[in-house]
Amino acid sequence: MPHQVEHMLSHWKAGDICLHPTDTLPGLSFDPDNAEAWERLASLKGRDERKTCICLLPSLAAAKQFWKPLPSVWDRALEKLWPASLSVIWQAADNCPVSLVRDDGSVAFRVPLLDESNRWMYEVMAQVDKPFPTTSVNQSGKASANDWQDARMFLEGGAGVYIPSSFAVPGGQASTVIRIKGDGDFDILRPGPCEQQHIEEALHGSTR
Repeated sequence: MPHQVEHMLSHWKAGDICLHPTDTLPGLSFDPDNAEAWERLASLKGRDERKTCICLLPSLAAAKQFWKPLPSVWDRALEKLWPASLSVIWQAADNCPVSLVRDDGSVAFRVPLLDESNRWMYEVMAQVDKPFPTTSVNQSGKASANDWQDARMFLEGGAGVYIPSSFAVPGGQASTVIRIKGDGDFDILRPGPCEQQHIEEALHGSTR
């Protein structure tokens, strides 16, 4: 097991708040079944504890383990779209950690398109065997850290925080966020690097 994976997993499972690379911005993660870790993250960020996180997963198959069955058209569309900087909200399955589920029963997942130097994170996500929550590195309502150095400065001196060695973050922009609707359509809740036209083409075909 690569040392980055081993170190991240050991700290994450021990209840530490872990800085990690994504395909967008640097992220902070925690074990969603560890209430104390979630409370410390909320305190660190000044974040409402009722606000849930987007979660990373290593594949569509992994995401479907924690979602209720998708409309069939979205099975096909996400096979084309993921991995990408596209976060998708759909109804949580009963086995999804309750701390990740929104008041309406939904949960947001993304299979990130990781840079080659950060692909070790796919193994981390696979090894935890549950959704890997992620949130930006910032005080709630303030600008997010967009590189490792800024993230390190924000976290330095914090208790129960794991800061891995330097990593590149090639994205620099928060992911597109969409919500799948019961009729199979979707709403864009946050525009981002994955454009509406690209999503439409994957969902309906380029002839629409």
